[in-house]
Amino acid sequence: MIAPDLAGGGALADRVRAATEGALASGALAPIRTRVEAVDDRGWRFELRVVEALRRKPRPADPAADPFENPEPALVVAELPPDHRLLLNKFPVFPDHLLVVTRAFAPQEVLPDAADFAAALAAMAALPGEALAFHNGGRTAGASQPHRHLQLVPGYRAPLEPAWAPWAEAGRNPEAGFVHALAPATGDPAELRARAAALLRRVGRDPARPGPFNLLWTRRWVLVVPRRRESHAGISINALGFAGSLLARDAAEARRLRDAGPRAVLAGVAG
Repeated sequence: MIAPDLAGGGALADRVRAATEGALASGALAPIRTRVEAVDDRGWRFELRVVEALRRKPRPADPAADPFENPEPALVVAELPPDHRLLLNKFPVFPDHLLVVTRAFAPQEVLPDAADFAAALAAMAALPGEALAFHNGGRTAGASQPHRHLQLVPGYRAPLEPAWAPWAEAGRNPEAGFVHALAPATGDPAELRARAAALLRRVGRDPARPGPFNLLWTRRWVLVVPRRRESHAGISINALGFAGSLLARDAAEARRLRDAGPRAVLAGVAG
């Protein structure tokens, strides 16, 4: 069982806070500082985070090494028996950005299995308030590591909540301008996986071999977006883009994004 481990050492939010403080003090955690701008595009409101000082990620001694096989102890928040760990994201843009990682290697580019969803949902259930969970299915979809990891941003309400929540029952937002599929949220891991698989089929993908895709869910909706490229106009997009959160590496990239229009950028990478 997962929930008892999360509850045993006190509230999960307190454990995240303590881990964050310790990891900052030791230097294991390296947040990326950004300033946030609001961008409105044809009725959709986005958050644009512009990196203030891009911190170069240190090159590992072994570039082929898997950072999730034996994660830095300071980044470990909790064990999620039997098969997962809850880690701090080493290079977060959001406060308390968490990773739900398989202990043994599993591929990132496939649809997570019911055990993956169970671990992520248990962590989400143990945290108060809003939460956004997502999965970048493969490098083209924005994944930086091939070892399976789902991501969770607690206390965060997606800027594009108004674009998705009202259309969850209908299955899609007809004004989106790119291929996607929606469903109402569920807290049952097997049902969540079944809904994600059904959404992949609706966008023309085989759940067994889906190709690149983004999966997002909140306490109210589940969204799948198939991907055909990693970037548009030189702007990289991962699942957070479809939540309404965009990242620009510098002021020049931020100008390109505003000029192109966030919705056009999303349409340029979806497929």
